[in-house]
Amino acid sequence: MYERSVLIFDDSACALGDTSLGLIALGVNPYYANNLDDAMFLAGEHRQRIGAFAAPTSLLLGQLDLVRKELLALIGLPVSCAVPIGGTPSAEERARLAAAGVLWGAFEPTNARELRFLLALALSQADRKEARREPRFPVNLKVDVTTDERTFRASLTDLSASGGYLAARSPLKPGTRLALVFTLDDRRVEVGAEVRWRTALDGGFAGWLDAGMGVEFTQIAYETRAVVRRHLNAMMQRFELAAPDATRSATGAGGA
Repeated sequence: MYERSVLIFDDSACALGDTSLGLIALGVNPYYANNLDDAMFLAGEHRQRIGAFAAPTSLLLGQLDLVRKELLALIGLPVSCAVPIGGTPSAEERARLAAAGVLWGAFEPTNARELRFLLALALSQADRKEARREPRFPVNLKVDVTTDERTFRASLTDLSASGGYLAARSPLKPGTRLALVFTLDDRRVEVGAEVRWRTALDGGFAGWLDAGMGVEFTQIAYETRAVVRRHLNAMMQRFELAAPDATRSATGAGGA
């Protein structure tokens, strides 16, 4: 996925053990520790490879200063690269995390794909080379795909205002032009697209990514792009901790 990975600092009850396994299944290979000594060892040993940090919400709230001074400083990461996971905080606790510089949180209910998305945003804070022009949000939308030869059904599994990923049994070769039709917020969306890359026919990427193809929207009406952006901004509000304007600027979600 990315050149850098995430350090997961878990509590003694290993609350994020299953979460870590879910991330591994999605192509993220985190560094994992459930005590401070091990976390500091991993932070020092792999500082060049660590680009994001995650911890249970309660642990991050309880040890925020320690995390910032002992772990993030050791790796050389800003607090914006930290993602609290699970345990929905109170309004006061959210404000405290935001004031410290935390931008996003993966609070219940959430899933591994959403967490992978948030960690990608956190990684982009540390290394701008790893940032997309626009972040792609995890979705699950049925799409009618039409080529010059046929029409078939596929699933859109991530989406931005400029493209997405189509999971399909027989990915089409790069350069193939497509017409896509799907429903978003009860509105019919029609866009023209072009395949930019595809997986092997049996999936690829060590098995974590379903067979499919990355597509770029090449023909999309201004009003349609606005509908997509409004939908994605509404999704993002689930995860935001910082002021919305600051977060949108950080993610580039409002850009072209």
